[in-house]
Amino acid sequence: MAKLTHDCLYIVFEELENDINTLYSCLLVNRTVCETVVPILWRNPWKFCRNASIYKLKRLYYPIISLLPADSKLLLINNDINLFNPFSPKPLFNYISFFKTLNANDVDHMIKDLTELTHIKFNPNNKILLGQEVMKMIMNFSSHLRILLLHKCNVKEFYTFPGAKECLKNIVKLECTINLEPSVYHGLAKICRNIKYLFVNNCIRDNEGIAALIEAQKNLQYFKYEKFYINYPLCKRIGSALEKSADSLISFEAYGNIAICCSTFTKLVNLKILKLKVDLSNGCQEQFLRTLSLPNLQQLNLSCHSLHTISKIIQQTKGDLMEIRIGSEKNISRENTLMLIKSITQHCPNLNLATIICYDHEDIKELKRLFSVCTKLKKLVLIHYYFNTNYEVYDDDLLQIIAECAPPNLSSLKVECFNFSTKNLESFFEKWKMKQQTPLSFYNISEEEYFLFNNEKNNVIKKYIKEGVIKKFEEIDPYDRFTDWD
Repeated sequence: MAKLTHDCLYIVFEELENDINTLYSCLLVNRTVCETVVPILWRNPWKFCRNASIYKLKRLYYPIISLLPADSKLLLINNDINLFNPFSPKPLFNYISFFKTLNANDVDHMIKDLTELTHIKFNPNNKILLGQEVMKMIMNFSSHLRILLLHKCNVKEFYTFPGAKECLKNIVKLECTINLEPSVYHGLAKICRNIKYLFVNNCIRDNEGIAALIEAQKNLQYFKYEKFYINYPLCKRIGSALEKSADSLISFEAYGNIAICCSTFTKLVNLKILKLKVDLSNGCQEQFLRTLSLPNLQQLNLSCHSLHTISKIIQQTKGDLMEIRIGSEKNISRENTLMLIKSITQHCPNLNLATIICYDHEDIKELKRLFSVCTKLKKLVLIHYYFNTNYEVYDDDLLQIIAECAPPNLSSLKVECFNFSTKNLESFFEKWKMKQQTPLSFYNISEEEYFLFNNEKNNVIKKYIKEGVIKKFEEIDPYDRFTDWD
């Protein structure tokens, strides 16, 4: 290791950036290794301290506090805030200069914890003063921040501190909340012009500052919001700002409830990723989505939408769709399930991950044609909607179609609410083995005990796991349809 250059060591330790124990163990190897590891450890040091005891946090807090400039220390001491040990050795590095991620909430927690650690009765003004001095130091010493999290922030005007412009100008990812004062975002809008990822939490009302921040960006590509409260007005001003970024936006994610006018989606014609896990409350909103023309779409992830709407969106793409995830569905009918299957068959030749809902055995037969077109399919969820709970009725025709027609790269199969006979389940895996297909990760999805595998079927599974035909088997809940695929 001693002969490796700094650049080589950096590549090695980059792979270990989340392994704090290994990184710490390397600090005393030699000077070169230490100088390589320390910046990696201090990119976002708080991430190694989640749920740590307050006494373990001291090892993080005191090196930070010790780096405060002399005038800040004097100001704090004059205000009865003495956290400094004059006999402590000077830090070997300016750790603040290595920060790439800053979570304002972590700083707030540090101020609170330091109060408890030192048993000093800080008054509210002194807590604010300490927070300001820490944020001033970060703004002044760190010029490499890339990620900023503002879910909460007690130091509201940090963007005005000396060095803030240099510190914040290269932020590429911002996570924030609608509840902060608009002035904070107006201030950031004057500095931050290179944000690519914007995540707005608690998006229950408009915020003029966030809208201005969106409009100030040169190349906003990813937008995400969460709104888990109902009966709040739509954020029309934010929606309008997003429309002005329509040329650059390639990803839109929404979780909880609708917060942006659905008409905004119709303007985002360059989207490659659309994830809407929202409850649409009326047919008018669904109708807007059916008019979407997203020719470049590559990932479609929807919940609580009708299959008719999903099919219409697919039909307006130009063949680049690679993922279709349907978390939950409504308005199921034989007509709509067939429409979905045909839409995928006709418009998704490059699909490698799909969710397909079958109403009955007529839909299952349509899978032959789909498999002949979607030859790149690797991961597949098959959901049986109109199932029969008669123990003597089996869905073995599905197994036969998959065994005979499945694309050669299919490696993960999840089946929901299908009932297979033990004999044909074994026959399926035997055919899979004979075709020398990729070892299959196989999942049985159901909340109903009726569809769970009995001992005989589990014995079949164990046999083919032992033979290497099945890579992995698991019985999972419908809410875990896509667990381990992210």
